[in-house]
Amino acid sequence: MFNCFVAQTMRLRGLSPRPLAILKSSSNATELSLQIVRICESETAQQLVLGLPLDKNGTETKQAEITREFASTLAITCLEYLGPIFSLWFWDERYTSKFAMARLQSTNHAGVDLSRTWIDADSACILLEDYYKENGQGAERINTLSSDDDVAICVKKWEERQALKQAELDAHNKQREISINARSEAMKQVIELEAQMNGTISTGKKKKNKVRKKTNHLDG
Repeated sequence: MFNCFVAQTMRLRGLSPRPLAILKSSSNATELSLQIVRICESETAQQLVLGLPLDKNGTETKQAEITREFASTLAITCLEYLGPIFSLWFWDERYTSKFAMARLQSTNHAGVDLSRTWIDADSACILLEDYYKENGQGAERINTLSSDDDVAICVKKWEERQALKQAELDAHNKQREISINARSEAMKQVIELEAQMNGTISTGKKKKNKVRKKTNHLDG
């Protein structure tokens, strides 16, 4: 049973990762997966690296089993919402917390209390630093769908969502075009009305001038 998971997602500035968000869930893996997907969408991420907690000798721990169970749900959610091009990877996260603690202590000149949040945040940074330093060599691809039929179902859901998004975008653009055209037409009518009013005023002035000239001629 998946009880709690803390996900640290990152935005890359060149090759210097920084903490982006800490997500906590005490309910279920699906809810947390959706939170992660929403961040990936907003950040236009193309891949996700998930830390795999291994023992010192490289064997998998109980927490690694829980992580793999969560990764199954995350992989399905990512495929449904982010599509088949989006990729997920496991990366060995051994010693990242210790390295994070050491790095934070060495730069903590103000004597700030280093909470678990700070350590988790920097651990996630170190995880991505290692991943990109090794160019992803040795990473394990996360692909837990059991059959091609499962993949096809997820991809179909993604395609349906993409089609719905495109339809909403087309409708928005159409409404925007209608609004722009309506505004242009209104401005055109205003310009035409102003021109008509200016023409009427000009004609009125000419008539007045003619009347004055005729009156002057009669007086003469």
